[in-house]
This record gives sequence, C-alpha cells and structure tokens, in this order.
Amino acid sequence: MDEWILTFRNAKPAAGQKQILIPGDPERDNEVRIKAEGISILPAVVKDLKEIAEILGVEFVSYQ
Repeated sequence: MDEWILTFRNAKPAAGQKQILIPGDPERDNEVRIKAEGISILPAVVKDLKEIAEILGVEFVSYQ
C-alpha cells in the first residue's frame, strides 16, 4: 500500500490540476479545516436546536 501511495504522490498532476488526490485526501483536508473553523450550521437548524434544547431544559451554546 505504501508503494502504491508513493507512486501516486510522485505522479505529475493532469493539466489544470494542482495535485494528485488519493482516497482519503479530501476527508483529511476537511478534518483539518473543520478543526480550525468549526462546522457551519444553517440558521434554521440553529433555531430548531435552540427550541429543542429549551424543551429539554439543556443549555444550547452556539459559537456562530
């Protein structure tokens, strides 16, 4: 597996592409981004979560 990954990492990207991607690359990139920026939640979802938290008597903390 390591040899396969190394082969692809050393390949030249296709015209117009900046890098070669292998399975798992987008997920790893997203994990780094989410750890730094957090997960965006739509305002309507935040509203629903606040209502549910109020019904359940738990605190809802939004970092948006």
